[in-house]
Amino acid sequence: MQVVQLAVFGFAMTQVVHAADANCTKAGEDCSLTGCCATEGHKCFRKNEHWSACNETCAPYRVWKDGKWQDSTEKTWDCEAVLPHQVARVPMCKDPKNDGEDCSETGCCSKKGSRCFKKNGHHSSCNATCTPNAKWDKDKWVTTNETVWACTVVKPVLAESAHEHKCNSPSDNGLDCSVGGCCKDAGSTCYKKNDHWSSCNASCTPNMKWVDGAWAEQNETVWDCAVVYPPAIPKMDCDDPKDDGQDCRDTGCCKKTGSICFKKNDHWASCMDRCWTNKKWEGGKWVEKNYSLWDCGVIAPKKKHEPVRLYDISDAKQVAEEATSQKWPSSLPLLAALAFGLVAGGSIAAFRRPRSREVLQESDALE
Repeated sequence: MQVVQLAVFGFAMTQVVHAADANCTKAGEDCSLTGCCATEGHKCFRKNEHWSACNETCAPYRVWKDGKWQDSTEKTWDCEAVLPHQVARVPMCKDPKNDGEDCSETGCCSKKGSRCFKKNGHHSSCNATCTPNAKWDKDKWVTTNETVWACTVVKPVLAESAHEHKCNSPSDNGLDCSVGGCCKDAGSTCYKKNDHWSSCNASCTPNMKWVDGAWAEQNETVWDCAVVYPPAIPKMDCDDPKDDGQDCRDTGCCKKTGSICFKKNDHWASCMDRCWTNKKWEGGKWVEKNYSLWDCGVIAPKKKHEPVRLYDISDAKQVAEEATSQKWPSSLPLLAALAFGLVAGGSIAAFRRPRSREVLQESDALE
């Protein structure tokens, strides 16, 4: 048996698992695709959109320099805890095509970062970008004076074996749907614009921008156009659930769907959906500070005085490797992707692209 620290894009919990299941991220490695740490007491904290690492604590103005942690005048770490259910992957789409092939029927592309762009009513093709007045001529793209491509993205059709999670927090058209990944209007889809915004729309064209109450064509790319899917929701089968903001130390049980009992210190824990070590609730909103306030560890929900598992983890490492090796139809996400069995599996538009390993030394903590 081995004690493993499980975490998820905003929280972490200690759980005992068999050694065969202890395949979470080791110290010094990127945990963006697992939200799970192999070292007891460590949690997965986000540094930026490209890197997360396992440490006991996280301080935003600390940097690893000359073999030790030092104070910095610049913010280095985001310090949001990364948890497994929020590290979800894009569902597999049906019949993926290579770049240049017709993808009209399923909108599915095999190369990561490519989209299925509509040319006209008879042809669509997988490419990384789309320029309306570009034409393929003699093995190269040439610019013309006429519109050749519509450049509207064809929404991917999911494979029969793919699993899309239930929509729990739908958004209205035009509003940000980054968190919920779904829309109130059945004819709309949640499309990613950038790492900070996604919106419910009937279609998505990369070079279109909402200007003065109407869509206007631009010369540059405005939208990523990756489809954002609903994330997984943690299991919360427990007694005496608490509202967000209430102390949940005794039960670890939260009433609101998607909320988790996060530890602040030995005297307080609260139900919420995300956790930053350096944020404080002031004036009805979370305010960022330059010092640590929250532990951000997860208190496991209890039922009849017995702890229950938030996640059914079988082999996190294998799932992470599959997520990085398979060819997905999406580029970078906001967030990013894994499926964790019956409970922790999930889907979001795209997952973080693994970067070359940063030189992050094994340390006791970010103080």
